[in-house]
Amino acid sequence: MNAPMSVALILVGVLVPLGIGTLVMQIRGFRRLKSGPMMPEDDRRYFRARHRRRMLMSANLLAIAGMLGWTYLSGMEAQADALTKPVAGNPPQNPEGNPPAENLPPVGEAAEPAANPPEAGAAANPVVPRKLTPEQREFVRFYSLYWILTLVLLFLLVSFALFDLLATRTYAMRQLRQMREDHRVILERDLAVYRQQRSDRRRFQMPESPDGPPNGPSMPPSN
Repeated sequence: MNAPMSVALILVGVLVPLGIGTLVMQIRGFRRLKSGPMMPEDDRRYFRARHRRRMLMSANLLAIAGMLGWTYLSGMEAQADALTKPVAGNPPQNPEGNPPAENLPPVGEAAEPAANPPEAGAAANPVVPRKLTPEQREFVRFYSLYWILTLVLLFLLVSFALFDLLATRTYAMRQLRQMREDHRVILERDLAVYRQQRSDRRRFQMPESPDGPPNGPSMPPSN
């Protein structure tokens, strides 16, 4: 097991429990939302959409983890690495067994010695490009589409996460504005009640005079 495979399997071991745990939590939250207490329709709509988004993100995360683990466990990466390595072999020759004409010096000129002559082993087995068989070409196409699909899933996961963050921020700002509006309405109502009570006290308050309470019953004179 090489280092890239170890890192990939560790990453898969982290992503799979994370995806399963998040998916289970969102499913439970979605069920509680259906049978839970009454709440405003706007809030219910937001939480329903949030649970659906996060369930989709969890499924997307599990798909990425599965594709990442499968490409190593199935030997696909090892096969792709083997195709990228050059092979040692004889240089191309024409049907007569001689090197091709483009490798020969012009007529009348001597071949210039190489500045860095190859070693004996390298000269005997020069590196030539690998020629792919039809099966290998088909594998290369499948391997390319496999990783393109993985990158598309990763892009969708990041897009869903950003959209969920934006939706959460929008909902929080709307709730904050609603709380401020409710607080303002309560303050205005309390202030109006206070003013009304103060006005009522002033209206029914009887002023006092130095000779005695006015508007009171007159006492008969004593004999």
